[in-house]
Amino acid sequence: MDKNLIAALISVAAAFVGSLITLAFTHWSKSREELLNRKREMYDKLLRPYIALFHEMLAEKQNVPPLTQCKVGEIAELSFILPMYVPDKIFRAFQQVQQKANKLQSDSEIEKAKVLTEYYLALGNLVLEVRKDLGYKRTSLKGTDIIRNVIHDIDDHAKKYGL
Repeated sequence: MDKNLIAALISVAAAFVGSLITLAFTHWSKSREELLNRKREMYDKLLRPYIALFHEMLAEKQNVPPLTQCKVGEIAELSFILPMYVPDKIFRAFQQVQQKANKLQSDSEIEKAKVLTEYYLALGNLVLEVRKDLGYKRTSLKGTDIIRNVIHDIDDHAKKYGL
């Protein structure tokens, strides 16, 4: 074979392989971006009821009450949808928040302050896990750092109850 023909075939093959790699990378990038957008929507839907509770708390200057009935439906729906889209750590953090919310409604008045603190800490951990999943994996923040923006004396309460 002629050296020019071989060089031309190698150039065509290299261009073809380069095109395939570019196409695969473009498809991977697009899929990754779509997944990230889907996660953002899911996390927004997940956190929206809790954010609304803190808005109520700040407006009324009192502790956040357990979820109201209308918000319970949203949370129940998420309980079935979340396992399909979120990592295990986020689902487990969500479960912790729900368990604390349920415990708030059944405990005695003496235990409610401790459980409420546990609820706030669990909510901070949930937001932290969401943050990590959205790309901030190397963070020095803790759940208490996040929840402290709303519950300013969370450290005092956590220390008081040994949490």
